[in-house]
Amino acid sequence: MEIPLTKYTFLSRTQNHIHVKFSRSHQVLSSAVLNGGLVQANHIVNMKVPKTYAPIRAPETTIAEYCADSGWEGTVVGMMTAASMDSFRMAKESEQGIDIVVLVTSGLENARRVGDYAEHRLMTTPSTTVGTINIVIITSAMVTDTVMSSIEWEDAAC
Repeated sequence: MEIPLTKYTFLSRTQNHIHVKFSRSHQVLSSAVLNGGLVQANHIVNMKVPKTYAPIRAPETTIAEYCADSGWEGTVVGMMTAASMDSFRMAKESEQGIDIVVLVTSGLENARRVGDYAEHRLMTTPSTTVGTINIVIITSAMVTDTVMSSIEWEDAAC
């Protein structure tokens, strides 16, 4: 079932993915594994992978094959997460005719909070308890090229 988010944006969700479909291509800026950067996209997908995911091919190939198998045509911006799709949360607000929608999945097995002891040597040790927070922000506002080019990206895993 598709849920309308904005005039041209629709959401569908399964236990294997969160899928955003645009009825016309949209400019998307992301640090996504598949088609990251600034692109004109027809879809955004946040794909679930097993917690023990050990890729036998490039992650972008895995996402692209999943999208093709799902019948999604056009350019797809794709992310991966081992987080449960039950962690999915959505918030939507409209103000003065402008919509903003925030979609989040989070896997927080290694969560910390303000005041927790954080020993950096322990945090850089290889661990099987990594966490991912994938965030998609959709707006009906026109975002200028100047604003898009001024966003600075830190090294981020999607």
